[in-house]
Amino acid sequence: QAAQLEDFTDVSRDHWAYSYISKAAYADLISGIGDGKFGPELPVSSGQFLVMVTNLFYHNQVEEFAKRNTTDDWWRPYLGAADKYSLLTQTELDIRTPSWDRNDYWQDDWTEAHFNHKLDRYTMAMILRNLNGMQHWGTTTQAELKMAREKIADWNTIPEKYQEAVACVYARGFLSGVDKAGNFAGDQTMTRAQSAVILCKLADI
Repeated sequence: QAAQLEDFTDVSRDHWAYSYISKAAYADLISGIGDGKFGPELPVSSGQFLVMVTNLFYHNQVEEFAKRNTTDDWWRPYLGAADKYSLLTQTELDIRTPSWDRNDYWQDDWTEAHFNHKLDRYTMAMILRNLNGMQHWGTTTQAELKMAREKIADWNTIPEKYQEAVACVYARGFLSGVDKAGNFAGDQTMTRAQSAVILCKLADI
């Protein structure tokens, strides 16, 4: 394990996310970017994060959709699996019509731009809220949601469409503030290091 992790020349042992990156890499939850590097501060896209999540929770569905993928886009089965299990609800990737049958595999309207769209913290909160519901990890009480809201310093700046999701994932411990003041900073783009932390938390559950 130590030898494998030493290969990441850009993640020192005193990096704030070293233990999480080590665990995620060793468990094959996330891989490096090549040339012996992990790229901890590089931005992660919505599609890239959904690949990680569907590999962890819906691998069989990804494989099934891969057999039905008639395009050269390797990522479409991952988005298909994420959509089938409602992880895309209220995100920029939720582009299906209400009449679409989620048991089908539909691959036409997503573009590479959708896949590569940078993942902000609001969208991350929405994906995690959706995953929490689909995995039946438990609901949060009104008291827990209220406590979460009171801890978020910039709560009043959070758009209404994201407030429930942010409070939920904050209460569940999936996400937390970005500074000592407790600001959520939902417009910030998620990094690969932050994604490794979240994947470890999800895997532990």
